[in-house]
Amino acid sequence: MATSPSNCSPINLGLFEKAMTETRLETKEISLQYWNQKAPSYKKRLDTSGNDEVHAKIIQAVTQRASLNEKSQVLDLGCGPGRHSRLMAQTGAKVTG
Repeated sequence: MATSPSNCSPINLGLFEKAMTETRLETKEISLQYWNQKAPSYKKRLDTSGNDEVHAKIIQAVTQRASLNEKSQVLDLGCGPGRHSRLMAQTGAKVTG
């Protein structure tokens, strides 16, 4: 058994791995269904949030800090509808998200 933080029970890694292996496909399918149902309302909320200026400033800071340019490659994980991906792509970087 592996140790865990003091406020948690010990972890049985063998049992955990077995459970993950046996349910991985089912869990993936459930997760896909959940997020596919959430996506339209999430996108609508983002599109109407009125925070475009804030996000542009965040991306400007990130692109300057990371020195993004036309030779850069960016992987935007958890990109949602791609608002930040589009802003980073404006630097000329190749963005996947």
